[in-house]
Amino acid sequence: LYIEYSPIATIDDGSCVNLNICDDSQACNFGQLNANGASICEYVPSYFENYLDCEGDCLNDIDGDGVCDEFEIFGCTDTLALNYNLFATEEDFSCIEVIYGCTDFNYVEYNSIANVDDGSCIYLSQLTLNPIQPEICNGDSILITWSGLTPNDLIYISLSNVTNNAGEGQIDIVENTGEYLWIPNNLPTGSSDIYQIYIQDYPWPPSSWSYGSHFTICSVGCTDPNAFNYNPDATEDDGSCDYLNISACIDTLACNYNEYATIDDGSCNYPDEYFDCDGFCLNDIDDDGVCDELEILGCINSDACNYNINATEDNGLCELPTIGFNCYGNEVAAEIGDTIFGGIVFYIDSTGQSGLVAALNDIGSTQPWGCNGTYIEGAGGLEIGTGLENSINIAQGCTESNIAAKVALDYESIEG
Repeated sequence: LYIEYSPIATIDDGSCVNLNICDDSQACNFGQLNANGASICEYVPSYFENYLDCEGDCLNDIDGDGVCDEFEIFGCTDTLALNYNLFATEEDFSCIEVIYGCTDFNYVEYNSIANVDDGSCIYLSQLTLNPIQPEICNGDSILITWSGLTPNDLIYISLSNVTNNAGEGQIDIVENTGEYLWIPNNLPTGSSDIYQIYIQDYPWPPSSWSYGSHFTICSVGCTDPNAFNYNPDATEDDGSCDYLNISACIDTLACNYNEYATIDDGSCNYPDEYFDCDGFCLNDIDDDGVCDELEILGCINSDACNYNINATEDNGLCELPTIGFNCYGNEVAAEIGDTIFGGIVFYIDSTGQSGLVAALNDIGSTQPWGCNGTYIEGAGGLEIGTGLENSINIAQGCTESNIAAKVALDYESIEG
């Protein structure tokens, strides 16, 4: 009964002092001796301390069902109900009666109050025509198929002309087997008339209907344009092509020669001299689109004094006027927009003697100035007109290669 108890001791030495008793008034075993050597005081587990007493009974259980009010789960407890809740401990009277039937509204058998599908959905409530081939022929056997409604219904089948937005009349009224074999006759052929099948339940007014896919009636005949009796309106070849009496061009040198023709009809046409039937030069060594036989040599530089407006090939003999003079030897003053010194004038100073010229084409790359921090004699001109002198002196005084001044001077020497 004491905390100091030793199970192996055989003689009491008077060391028993503290009774093994719980002194916490909040404990379940307050004031009780504990002889099992476990914790002295025993309590309700912390998770349940607000719901259970020390005997394990609910603190709050208004209906006395052994489930604490705080742990009650409300729901339907009827195992036969649609919404039965396996975890519910308290009936909330929400149970829904199970009603079996077809729950898909797309079917004839649909039951609006059914809440459990019993597999009784069989016939679709809406008619739907299946597509047929886009081109059929008079005399063909065409299987028209559809789905929807019940075998007890009658189906009205008709033909519609989509092009004219008009009905072509009744085809038949049949039992709803889902298919009908139709043989079209005497319908206008070709692509100008477009048709479609229409079905509905019978009699009027219908509860369901469907329009089919579009189709045309084939036109039979010879479809080979090389045949004597070629039919451009035919969409299906009937093997009637005649190659024995074809009138066309029979000259093999003509552009429209017909290898199947047997009679020359005088329709032959030929290419222009020096050209083929596609309009390309027979000989064009420089591939400039001008036949070699039609090339005209001359100066093609419009700034030259001997410019030839009719020339197609430059002869390398262009005669340019002296800078500042025209072709007649008369002095001319440069104007903004003129092409001189291999570029275009874009600025002229007040004296009219100096200006700036922009290159006709970009050099195409970015170059460093070069020799940064190095003094170069004669490269410090700031006035308009000193740019060329600056570039020459930089190019001569800087040992670095591929710098801006050298590239610009090389460009000038190449482009003029």
